[in-house]
Formats: sequence, C-alpha cells, structure tokens
Amino acid sequence: MTTKHLTGAYASGYGVSAPTNKLVVDPSGYVGGKGVYTPLADTGAYSIVNGGRIVAAEVSGYHGVSLRHGGAVTNQTSALIQGYGGVSITGAAGSVTNFGTVLGTAVKGAGTAGDGVYLGAGGKVTNGDHHDTTALIQGYHGVEVDGGAGAVANYGTVVGYSAGVALYDGGALTNGTQHDTSALIEGGGPLGNAVAIRNAAGTVANFGTVSGGNIALYDGGTVTNGSKHDTSALIEGASAGVGTSGGAGTIANYGAITGTIGVFLLGGGVVTNGSKSDASALIQGNAFSGVAVYYGRVGTVTNYGTVSGGDWGVLLSGGGVVTNGSNADTGALIQGGFPLTGVAVYGGVGTVANYGTVTGGRAGVLLGAGGAVTNGGAGDTTALIRTGGLAGVYIVGGAGTVTNVGTVAGGGSGVFLYAGGSVTNGSARDTTALISGGEGVFIDPTGAGNSAATVTNFGTITGRDTGVFLGGGGAVINVGTITGGNYGVTLVGGALINGSNGDTSALIKANYSFGVYGGAGATVTNFGTITGYSGGVLGRNGWSLTNGGQSDTAALISSPNNGVDDAGGAVANYATITGGNVGVGLYGYAANTVTNGSARDRNALISGGVGVKAGAYDYAAATITNFGTIAGTGGVAVQFTSAADVLVVEAGSAFVGQVLGAGGTLELGAGWGILSTAQVAGGMNETVSGSMAPTLFTNFATVQADAGTFFRVTGDGVIGAGQSLIAAGGAFLFGQAITGSGSIVAGADGTLVVGASAASTLSMNFTGADARLALASPSTFAATIGGFAATDVIDLLGIKTTSATLGAGDVLTIMDGSHLVATLQLAGTYTGDSFKAAKDHHGGTDITTNAPGVWATPASPAAATSGSQGPTKIVHPGLATHNFIQSMAGFGAGASASAIAGADFQHFQLPSLAAPKLTKLGG
Repeated sequence: MTTKHLTGAYASGYGVSAPTNKLVVDPSGYVGGKGVYTPLADTGAYSIVNGGRIVAAEVSGYHGVSLRHGGAVTNQTSALIQGYGGVSITGAAGSVTNFGTVLGTAVKGAGTAGDGVYLGAGGKVTNGDHHDTTALIQGYHGVEVDGGAGAVANYGTVVGYSAGVALYDGGALTNGTQHDTSALIEGGGPLGNAVAIRNAAGTVANFGTVSGGNIALYDGGTVTNGSKHDTSALIEGASAGVGTSGGAGTIANYGAITGTIGVFLLGGGVVTNGSKSDASALIQGNAFSGVAVYYGRVGTVTNYGTVSGGDWGVLLSGGGVVTNGSNADTGALIQGGFPLTGVAVYGGVGTVANYGTVTGGRAGVLLGAGGAVTNGGAGDTTALIRTGGLAGVYIVGGAGTVTNVGTVAGGGSGVFLYAGGSVTNGSARDTTALISGGEGVFIDPTGAGNSAATVTNFGTITGRDTGVFLGGGGAVINVGTITGGNYGVTLVGGALINGSNGDTSALIKANYSFGVYGGAGATVTNFGTITGYSGGVLGRNGWSLTNGGQSDTAALISSPNNGVDDAGGAVANYATITGGNVGVGLYGYAANTVTNGSARDRNALISGGVGVKAGAYDYAAATITNFGTIAGTGGVAVQFTSAADVLVVEAGSAFVGQVLGAGGTLELGAGWGILSTAQVAGGMNETVSGSMAPTLFTNFATVQADAGTFFRVTGDGVIGAGQSLIAAGGAFLFGQAITGSGSIVAGADGTLVVGASAASTLSMNFTGADARLALASPSTFAATIGGFAATDVIDLLGIKTTSATLGAGDVLTIMDGSHLVATLQLAGTYTGDSFKAAKDHHGGTDITTNAPGVWATPASPAAATSGSQGPTKIVHPGLATHNFIQSMAGFGAGASASAIAGADFQHFQLPSLAAPKLTKLGG
C-alpha cells in the first residue's frame, strides 16, 4: 500500500490517483479548491484520512472529499471536511468514519449536492464513538445513502436541512447507545424527515434524540427508541414522531415519541410502548393520534406507559389488538382528546385489554366492527375506561363482548352494544366492579342482525336514566346491584333473572320510575329485591313475572306506588309484592293472570292500598289465583272491572279487605265447605267458609267448583239472570229450594245435588262428559235441562223407577210401573235417541241416554274449560260409609239437610276429602 501525506497547503485541491491508495492529510495540512477528489480518468478506490482541514470551494460545487469509485474516509478528532457536500463516495460502496466535523454547506441543488455525507452505492457511516460524542455531520442531508443498503451509527450529531439521515435503499441506523444518550439526529423540519428509509425495510435504534422531522420508514421496518435501561431516548417530530408505510412496522418505545401524530403505520404492524418495568414511556400526538394504523391494516399496540392523542389515543383502521398495562402495571394510560376516543378500532374485529386507564372525549373504547373489551383482571380492580361523551365502551358493526372487573364510565352510556353480544360486570369474587353512565349498559334495539345480548352483573351497574337497557332480546342476570334514575332494567324483550334461590341479596332499583320494565315477550324472574318509586315492575303484552320460588319466599317487589303493573301478562308470586297504592295493577288489551303462592307455598303475599286491581283501562280478561294472602291496606283486597274476570280461590288462602267481583267468576279451585249466596242490589254476593276463613265475595255472577271440591250451597237460594253455579269437576249440594232465572251447570266430572225444588225459570246444563245431576225431589225439579248426553247421569236419589220416556215437547216422563214419578223438561234434539232407567245400586235410579255428547253452551267463560285440571271424579259404588250428607252435616244445613238425609247418598262419598289439597286453613 502506498500512502501519501499532505502536510502543507493545497489551495487548488488534491486529486488522488495511483500509485497512491491511501491519502493522509496531516494536522498541519490544508486542502482547498476542489478538495480531495479522484480525477475523472481514475478508477481506483482510495482511503482518505484527514487530520487537518479540507475546505473545498462550495460555491463552485466542489465536495470536501469526492471519491468516484468507492473508498473510505476517516475524519479525525478536530479535523474538518467541508464543501458544497462534505463527503461524496459513488461508483462503489463507501465507508465514512468521522470524529471531527463534516459539513456540506450548500442547501440547494440536485443529485448529491449539499449532503454532509453522500454514499451513492451503499455503505457505512460512523459518526463519533463511545468516547467521542462531539463528532458532527451536517448538510442538506446530514447523511444520504443511495444505490445500496446503508448502515449509519451516530454517537455525536447529525444535522440535515432536508433529512438528518436518508437511506434510500434500506439499511439500519443506530443513534447513540445505552451509555451515550446525548447522540442527536436532527432534520426535516415541519414537512420533512429527520430519518428517511425507503425501497427496503429499515431499522432504527435510537438511544439519544431524533428531532425536527419524523422517522419515516417507507417500506416498513423496525424502530426501537431507548431500552429498558434507557428511558430518556427521544424522538420528536414536527409532523409525526414515527411513520411507516409500504410494509409492516414494528415500533418499540422505552422513552418518548412525540409529534403531531405520535406513531402512524400505513402498512400495519406492532407498537410496544414501555415494558413491565418501564411505565414512563410516552407516545404523544399533539394534534392527532398517539398511535394510528391507517389504510385498513391490522395493528397491535401494547402500552405500559402513556399513549396520548389530540383526537385518538390509539386508532386501528383494520382491526387488531390493544393491550394497556398488565395486572402488575395498572398505571398505563391511553388518552384521546375531544371529540374522539381513547382507543378506536375500525375495519376489522378489535380486541382491547385494559389494566390501567383509557379515556377519550367521545368514547373510552370504540370498536367499529365488533370485538372484545376486557377491563381489569385478576387482582386488578382499579382498571378504568372513561369518557364524558358517548360511551365508555361503544361497540358497533358486530357483536361485542365486554368483561369488566374495574370501572367503565360514560357520559351517555357506560357500555353501548349496537349489534348484541355480552357484558359481564365483576365476578363471584369481585363484587366491586362498576359500570355507569346515562345508561349503565345499553343494547341498541335498532342494531342490524342479531342484537340479542347477555348482561351478567356481580357488581354495580348504574345509570342516570336506566341501569340496563336490553333492546334486542337476550338475558340480564343480576346477582349484584343495578340502579337507574328512571328504570333499573328495561327489557324490550328477553329475560331478567335477579338473584337466585341461594342468593336473595340481588337488588334492582329505580329512583323515579319503575325498577323493571318488561316489554312484549319479556320474562322477569326475581329472587332478590326489585323496587321503584312509580312501581316495582311494569310489564307489557305477553310478558311474565315470577317473584320468588317454592324454596325462596324472601323475594321482594316493592314501591310506594304500585308494586307491579301488569299490562297483559302473567304474574306468579311466591314471596312478597307490595305497593303503597296497588299491590298488582292489571291493565291493557291482553289477558292478565296473577298467581299468588302455590299448594306448597301459602305464605305468599300481595298487598297494597288495593291488593290486586283491574284498572279502568283493563280491556281484557283477568284471572287471579290465590293460595296465599292478598291484602288491601286501604280496604279492598281484589277489585275487578269486567264480567270476564276470574278469581280462583284455593284452600287455605286469605283475603284482607273487600273482594269486588264486578260480575265476574269466582272459581273454587280447591277445598270444601259452605257457599252462602245472597242477592243484593249490585248482584250476587257469596260467602265461602270451610277450607278458608269465612270470606265475603261481592258481586260475582258465576261461581265454579273445580275438580275435587265440594260445597253445600246455602243462603237465599236465588240465582238471578246472568248468574250461574258451575260444578266443573267438583260438587255443589243445594239443600234448599232454588229460584231465579239463572242457571246451574254440571261440567265434565261435575256433580250437582239438588235436595229440594228448582223453579221452572232456572236452567240446568250439562257441559261435559261424565257429569251428574242428583235429585232428591225430582217431582219438584222444574228447571229446563240442556245438554243431556251419553256418559251423563240424572240420579234419582232413593227413588225407584222402571222407565224414562221422551214425549212431546221434550218432556222426559219417568214412571215406576204405572206410577208417575216425575216429569223433567229437556232442551235439545233427541230424535231417535233412547233413555234408560236403571238401578243405581243404592236404592235409587240412574237415568241415562245414548244421545251424542254435544253439550250445551256453558253459561260462563269459566265453564268452557271445566275439567281441564284433570279432575278427581265423584265415583259411584263401593265406597266408605262416611257419605256425602254426613260430610256436609257439620256445616249446619239445618232442616234441609235432614229432609234429604233419608235419601241414600252413600254413592256420593268423595274420596278426595282426605287429600292434602283440601287441608283447612291453618291445618
């Protein structure tokens, strides 16, 4: 190797050529003019070592050092290379090592003009080292590498008016080290790049400062800012901190990245901010996003420090994953400005896991194509997602899944799901979880597709208006607390389960309106407490409510106004429903049913100023079945408004206050005893005693005895027009004369026992199979008999006969030989039918016919379903000696009982007398 030393002044420049292959400019040397260069005709690669001063005439376009066929340049400490461009190496790969100063003083021009260092065929640039951090490279581009991959290591300062470092065929840049954090790359300005790498993936590792413009990787690549041990690293851009395009980017930040946008990835990729041991890392977008992934690309963002944006904290435009903090790092923060969001994911399914804090002006987390949000985790209940705007968590475009063990809060909604999904708040071990907002949880009823959702709450869900709004069906399962200003829970459809058999502490509460609103088809099951100011529960057409259960009698629905407002549904109460005005109110155009208690639950209670009230706007039939107690603290236990209403009274039940029937039906569902009737100005009143405490029922036009029941009828014996007594599987015993223009009815398996006369103005109807009319005095029974058919029996008690013949006018003549026993007036068509008189084996006669079973129209709606409960039949022969008359004698029928006692009633023994269903009140 031939080395040439320059020790003097070369004012015109120095052209290096063979045989010299290494040129050394000694500290005393000076080169001006054309600087150090290779002549046009020379093709050699040279090594230049400068210890002095090389200052080319920049105004003439000369570079300090210009090598046209590759080579190497070393600029020693305190040495200077300066020119239009500082160092230019073309034609082959070059290497530049600078410990002093390299200046490209021209800031305009084309091609290689003005660069501090320009490598036209790739190569390597090293500026300073661990022990020399004062090295400086400066120019239009501080360092530019074309024509091949570049490798740049900076320990000092690189400054470019356009770009600090530009690698136009890919490459790698290292700025500083863990022990050299003063390294600086500066360039670009408001519209330029501090670092630009294009045409191949780039790699940037910064331990110092990169400022001015942004770091731009035009074909993707990796940027690492700082390390776990270097958290002072800074990337500061006037426009963006870091941007990648053309390929996926991987950004790892342990220090600070700031800009108008902190980090943007146009080709998707991964951003990691901080680590489990570095919570001070910062990515900040001063005007726009902290981190943004554009152009529909998938992104992954993991934050342990702070990500902050003027609009979005994190924006993923093609779906992806965002993780903020960890169980061990709850200080992580993602923050978006007004009017946008902390985390927004569009264009694809999003997954967000937050263990720290996510806040935004419009929403904390927004998923535009569905996805999942987890807030907090095992041992982390401090996680927070919050906004003063639309929703803490807002999910549209697809089903959403939200799991919260911390706090989710929104100005509009805590959680908003447009297309259904699921929300779980807390767990069996975490009852402190909180979701709050105008609506705590809002499931939009207008959501496209299947908007059904499941909301499970172990903690607290609260809304200034509504706690949970379930708009598209699904289920709300609450074992915690749900509160709302107007409604605790609103079900447009779907099901609500509040508490469980083993957990009665669940609470749903409304401060102003109803604890629960159930729309058409909704199902409400309560084992805990539901309360509201206007009402505990309000339900619409086709809904149902179950309060408590056979083994849960602690459930409570209460209100200072109405306990339950039922507008066309079914209410089953096994515990307590109470209201200051009305216990249960019935309204609307659909049928209402209320069942209070069961055969095994006689402690059920409905109470209110009026216990159960069918309101003025109840346009459909109401059916109330009572096994327990219905109490009216204002004096009325039950109030009907329609003759279509039905009250079913079970054995052992109780009513506290008046029971007002409005001409409806009193159905004796179980029990035995005395039914005492009385005609009053308003209709027919009934007093029932025996299996229940003596209770007055006012103005019930129809009384029905269901399967297994039997009652002696006493009182004035008048059944008025439009009134009827129906044995629908059970039995009525009339000991006195019956008058009036109403009807008595034997439904399927029902029995009527008439011990005295019956006026001709009455009608008697058979309305079902196996019905029986028993007459102790058939000659005085003048009522018209309709619907008599095969399987029905007219039993003449203790009276022997030999024939029954139908004559003119449908008069059935009954003879004992030549002796006329009775004539009975039938109604119907019996042409061609035959009638038979046969012994009943108890000293009387059974009259039967072969007429087909087309029964007369029932006298009341209740009769139409008689026998539907699977009746216990009143059987005929071979029973115990305790007969029906003896069974009833204890109820004080007086002379009328004695009058018919001579007839043989053995075959009317009711074996169901001892059945558990017929237990006396309190027995």
